[in-house]
Amino acid sequence: MQSEPTKTDRWEKAESRILLRDIFYLILVLWISVFVAESFFLNKQSTPFDRIFGYILVFIPLGTLNFLLHYLYRNWRIRHTGKLRSSLRYRLILAFLIVSIIPSMPIFLLTSSRVESVIGVFFDLDFRGAMEASERLMTEWEKQSSLVFYNNIQSRRSLIIETFLKDGSGSYNTSLIKDKINETTDSVFLIDHGSIVLLYGPSVKLNNVEDNSMTAIEKTGGVITINQRRYALASLTIRPETELMILRRIYSKNSADESKYRQVHRLLNVDDERWEKVIPYSLRLSLAILYLGMIVADIIVAIVIARQISHPIVSLAAATRSVTEGKLDTRIDLRAEGEIGILIESFNSMTEELQTLRSRLLHSLRVGAWQEVARRLAHEIKNPLTPIQLSSERMLRKLEKGDQAGIEEVVKTGANTIIEQVNVLKHLLGEFSDFARMPAPRPELQ
Repeated sequence: MQSEPTKTDRWEKAESRILLRDIFYLILVLWISVFVAESFFLNKQSTPFDRIFGYILVFIPLGTLNFLLHYLYRNWRIRHTGKLRSSLRYRLILAFLIVSIIPSMPIFLLTSSRVESVIGVFFDLDFRGAMEASERLMTEWEKQSSLVFYNNIQSRRSLIIETFLKDGSGSYNTSLIKDKINETTDSVFLIDHGSIVLLYGPSVKLNNVEDNSMTAIEKTGGVITINQRRYALASLTIRPETELMILRRIYSKNSADESKYRQVHRLLNVDDERWEKVIPYSLRLSLAILYLGMIVADIIVAIVIARQISHPIVSLAAATRSVTEGKLDTRIDLRAEGEIGILIESFNSMTEELQTLRSRLLHSLRVGAWQEVARRLAHEIKNPLTPIQLSSERMLRKLEKGDQAGIEEVVKTGANTIIEQVNVLKHLLGEFSDFARMPAPRPELQ
């Protein structure tokens, strides 16, 4: 009763070690796949998509070969050692790889470009339309903001020009518009005969003005884009060859957000060819990562499901072998669903019924054996009693006749016969007592 659970525990521990070994070999095959792909199929110019796809192309045949070799080795070990181990798990995993993962490779190759174009159209319609609508709203707001700034500067036009002309050194009195601009983001330039001089604020490279970025508000004002930043522009002519250019940052408090928006907007509108390449590449990379994750998840699920299917079957086979050895108290302590669960319940019921039948059979055999022993014992006891009875009757007859002649001889002969037969009875009882002290029999099925 105590040896079977220990044996079962040893078998389950052995199966757990085999599972850990299989996982180790799977990780080793994955590492070898990466090494082979990097050494023979990929180079420094390979994209992340190419690398992931290369790893998959090498891993699938190597992984299939790994499971196939394990399956063949396990069958060989079972045939040569007779130890019960599960090879069904490898067959299930191989079937899963051959039926599901391997056929999906050409399907992925054939359909990836089509999916890219569909999603590319999706992005081109919705995303581009949203960006264009946002740009129209921002442009309208920028016009209004620039117009307000331009009108404020124009309202002080005369005072600014008069103050500037009075200063013979050409300096600029910032107090006139200090409340309208910020010295950390806004700039004031003097353009005199084509020469540009910074009078106030940070230096802005006016030669980086983007083409077609000028949105005129008035004759000397508008919105201008420099280095992907939008400025409100107001220009004041002081002399025929001299003018003041005042630039005010429109999104001075959201510089980072403005930069990101301008980059995306430029990608959509200025560099359409690059955008058409970015979307398919990003999509291919995403699909490759998704496909790799699906393969890893599928293999893990295949291992788990194969173990759930093979473990009860191998447990049932091990229990059947124990029953053939005569251990009818063997039970399978596993819970399973479906047909396997019904099979386990039927096996446990069968072994329980066999154990009951064996107990009844042993009881019947025991009763029959005692009956045979009693019959033989009665016969063996009866044999010595007959001479004892005859000798006793002979001595009694001699005494009743009163004939003293030969009585001594009769008594001696009868006494010797009685003693001899009593010794026979003692010997018989001794053997019977020794038989009763023999160890209990342990019958085994052959």
